[in-house]
Amino acid sequence: MTLKESLMTVKDFRIERCKKHNLCDILMIVLIGYLTGCKDIEEIHFSAEVCEEMLRKYLELPNGIPSADTI
Repeated sequence: MTLKESLMTVKDFRIERCKKHNLCDILMIVLIGYLTGCKDIEEIHFSAEVCEEMLRKYLELPNGIPSADTI
């Protein structure tokens, strides 16, 4: 089982009508940011925006990179 498959099993408690981003994508962005040395959510968001093209190879990102508030 891959990391992405494992994260897809995490139960999503968000309100259905408010979901613009996949929970798995958000969790992967946070994990990648943490592993690359980002210190806070703003750094994780900035890093994700800079690396969006690379992230799109591995994540769905149907509505782009989530905002820092969403992360």
